[in-house]
Amino acid sequence: MVTDVTERVKIYTKDGYKEATVSIPYYVGPTNDDSEEVNFSEGVTYNLSGNKVEKIKTRKENEFTEETSKYRKVKKLAFPAVKEGSIIEYTYQLRSPFLKTIPAWYFQQDIPVKEVHYEVDIP
Repeated sequence: MVTDVTERVKIYTKDGYKEATVSIPYYVGPTNDDSEEVNFSEGVTYNLSGNKVEKIKTRKENEFTEETSKYRKVKKLAFPAVKEGSIIEYTYQLRSPFLKTIPAWYFQQDIPVKEVHYEVDIP
């Protein structure tokens, strides 16, 4: 199963800086055939500089993985140059061998969510 996700978040205040590090949990089984995989394909910070939009892309150095337990890991992406008024946008893909389980999706978070599009394609 392949899950493609694109998210865009606007940072309004300094309290929102915590949103500038994204964490995606996933399962790691005893073999590669039983393991999920997370890959970030794009991460961008947008800042308004005068009348221009400045686009700062994330690099591989901004990605890291944490092991939270024997079978769980978290892939993280930290965004550069975040300040009040920044917009962060990222795209990632979660690949899972578990074909019968659609990943949980929360339509509301601890910050207000303005718009959500959720699409499921089942062959």
